[in-house]
Amino acid sequence: MMSKNFFAVVLALFIFQAVIFCSADSQAEEVSWPDELVFFGPLDRSHPIVDENILSDIPQDMDIEPAPEFPALNLKPERVSWEPGRPIDLEPHVGETSENTAYVFAELYSPTEQTVTLGIGADWWIQCWMNGEPFFDTLETGNPSGRFSILDSKIEVELREGRNVLAMRFIRGRSSALLAIGDESMFAAERRRQAQRFGLNELPEKFSDRMIFPEREQAIISAEWDIDLSRPDVDLSKGELVGLEEMPERQLYLDTSGRRAGALDTLSRHFEDEPVRIRLAKDRYPYEDRHLDAIVWTSPPNADDETDPDGRLEVRLLDGSGDVLGAHDIDELSRNGLFFSVGFPPALEGSEGALEVVWYDGETEIGRAREPFRVKEASDVAQSGRIPLQVINEPGAVISAAPMTTGVPFPRGALNDESNVRLVDDQGEEVPLQTRITARWSRFGPIKWLLCDFTADLDGGPRDFYLEYGPDIERSREDDIAVEDVETGFPGLEAGRIRVNEDGAVEFDAAGDGNFREVLAPEALRGAFVEHENGKVFTMAQDAEHAIEEIGSEKVVVRRAGWYRHEESGEEFCNYVTRFVIHRGSPVVRIFHTWIFTGDGNRDRIANMGWRFPSSETFQPDGLLNCFDDGTWHNSTNLVQFDYQQYDLLGGVKRGRRDGRTPGVMSGRSDGTRVTFGVKDFWQSFPNEVEVNDSGLVFYNWPRNNPRASFERPVAVRDAFRNRFVHEGELLDFRLPDEYVEEIWEEATRGGRRARPHFHRGRPETANAQGIARTEEMFLYLTDDAVNADEVAKTMQGLDNETLRAVVDPVWMAGSGCTITAAELL
Repeated sequence: MMSKNFFAVVLALFIFQAVIFCSADSQAEEVSWPDELVFFGPLDRSHPIVDENILSDIPQDMDIEPAPEFPALNLKPERVSWEPGRPIDLEPHVGETSENTAYVFAELYSPTEQTVTLGIGADWWIQCWMNGEPFFDTLETGNPSGRFSILDSKIEVELREGRNVLAMRFIRGRSSALLAIGDESMFAAERRRQAQRFGLNELPEKFSDRMIFPEREQAIISAEWDIDLSRPDVDLSKGELVGLEEMPERQLYLDTSGRRAGALDTLSRHFEDEPVRIRLAKDRYPYEDRHLDAIVWTSPPNADDETDPDGRLEVRLLDGSGDVLGAHDIDELSRNGLFFSVGFPPALEGSEGALEVVWYDGETEIGRAREPFRVKEASDVAQSGRIPLQVINEPGAVISAAPMTTGVPFPRGALNDESNVRLVDDQGEEVPLQTRITARWSRFGPIKWLLCDFTADLDGGPRDFYLEYGPDIERSREDDIAVEDVETGFPGLEAGRIRVNEDGAVEFDAAGDGNFREVLAPEALRGAFVEHENGKVFTMAQDAEHAIEEIGSEKVVVRRAGWYRHEESGEEFCNYVTRFVIHRGSPVVRIFHTWIFTGDGNRDRIANMGWRFPSSETFQPDGLLNCFDDGTWHNSTNLVQFDYQQYDLLGGVKRGRRDGRTPGVMSGRSDGTRVTFGVKDFWQSFPNEVEVNDSGLVFYNWPRNNPRASFERPVAVRDAFRNRFVHEGELLDFRLPDEYVEEIWEEATRGGRRARPHFHRGRPETANAQGIARTEEMFLYLTDDAVNADEVAKTMQGLDNETLRAVVDPVWMAGSGCTITAAELL
């Protein structure tokens, strides 16, 4: 089995791309560009295009034929200095009015007859001719991006030997009059220029500043979809309008109106000829979705006006004959557009319809738009049923109230309300259930995925459960788990056999008689730490930010996030995000902990990091589990899985090196309670270390006792992708070894192949691991101390291999339409 070591996988993605063998780009012979452009203008866009014969050479002057409301013009040339490949601002020459037009010429000299790739960008429209032959225009689509650089559009064009004349008809946009043109020899320089412009690889000193993304500059495809409105206050079947939202300032949307589809930027949209525009999410809607989604943009008469438009919108839902099925008024408009949903009346099933929007200023109509759509026939999906769930329990664990979390899919239209489900066991007895809708088939449509939480008593074998659904199903209701929120520290909670007291200590009812004993000290729930090479130890602060992320009758999720902090100096280093998951009555606490590296990968090295779980009382170690198969426990204090098939034992009698793959399980007893720790994929995510002592349990996801690196040096090219330098050695060191930027770089780029500029020869510092993250899934299993350690190991095995989890019947899963089957892929 291949190691899942996250350092090797992640760094292979972002560092080692430079040593992947890639084919060489074919290079055209160098083209000579002039240092001046010849400019004729400005004139209005409505003037007819000049004869192509005129565009085959640079004229002495240019005669423009008359157009309606425009006289004939005789334009004289103007020479404009420029730098080939770099954007030039033509506003001083073409003026500030949107759609002002100019003809621009350039002489190109080619040493031979050849095909070259030109790069063109223009704000906003352009037509191009080479030696009088048209080869490119953006009249229908506009420029594909808002950068306006030679990387925007790349076009192959034929050049003859010697002199060539490039002619361009440039039409300026609303925001600027930028023009950029060059050839493929200039692309690399432009990429570097843009990297510098956008500050790539130039990071602020504070990590928190690096994580800020301007909200109003984010590009989106559609409006926000995470609204949970399972029971809207309106009747969608009557064609009501719901979910009205103002769109962000900037959006990207797919435009299919031109010769080829492309993403357009609404910051550069133009509505002079159509003041109102509608875009529907689909043109064919399943009847079960119950509504359509639409974006409406309105453009004020003054396109440069940054205030919201005046007036109102009348939104009409029409049938195929044009009859109005429903009408709604929107009184507050937005210059950025509006997003909303409109319900389907039953009359539209299996028929054509249209959404029409009319913009009024008082009683005066400013503009209108209409988009057709079709509603499909209703499907025959069953509205009620019984979905099998099975807990396989492969190791044969015996456990009371094992935590279960599983996602159940539903076919489109099968379930509309999560209250119409309940869980029963194989005897038909109802089992307490908590549900949460995680996905719908449409914004306010039927349920697609339902997250189900419950607990199951297991007696050494598998168990079957059934999720029943239907309009007549009602499930019993239980009170939510008791949680007492606090301003600082961990919130107090009581979940049956486990509770967290006001000090943040973990208490456990070992005998199930209501007699709680403090098992883990308050420091256990904030036990994560990172130790820098310089000896400073950074820990989770007691006043760390926390939130009750999810709460119900069967499960509570507490989220804590923040910085690791040095207690004396207050210095911060590395981020973390942690989720604690506790089920009602369950003896298992699941912890999902993410560590985020915020240092400089070329300077900061980590000595060790992990999580300490100190006991409240004196702790009696029981040992470290050798493997799940034979259940052997080592009485050593430390176990270091430093390789995917080797580990070291430290402390105890039988210390030394062993071959094998250990599960990362350790156990001990305190005040009548056995505390067992396990972490998922322990040997696969090497190096890891576990430690058990008379103070409690410690897990190191970078081992304190990791041996010195032993991988072969120098690193061979064939093995370089493994990046063993970041998961071997006494320190966690992300700096690229010299071989990567010398021998490996040389080997991977020889024969004409060019390296990608992720890092450079002789410069290991050009790659940085900043932002790498690692997530651990950990388990704390609390039992009466009389429970045999080998029985405990079976439960830990089931948690690790996920056979202590309810699995949805594969036949139901494949038939739900929520997944892709292997047959469909083939």
